[in-house]
Amino acid sequence: MLFASNFFSFKLLLKTFFSPWHRYKWAYPRGFDVKEFFNTLISNAVSRILGAMMRVVLIIIGALFQVFIALAGLVIFVGWILIPFIIVAGLVFFFIF
Repeated sequence: MLFASNFFSFKLLLKTFFSPWHRYKWAYPRGFDVKEFFNTLISNAVSRILGAMMRVVLIIIGALFQVFIALAGLVIFVGWILIPFIIVAGLVFFFIF
């Protein structure tokens, strides 16, 4: 559980939720150029939206992985507890039939 938590780093994903994806940022123009200003504004907004969407996907995948690990651990634990009974039942079944 700790490995999956560190691997998907939920805390960091939530902390940087609206950060641009892979730090893709465009610099605003120095002069007064409305077209370039809005082009940069939209590009940066799209990069932030893409970053938020990718982080949502990673958080969902990480949560599903955590659930899978918990269920697999539960199955292994129950199996480990039941192994002596399964062995005895198998031996009884083997010798009776």
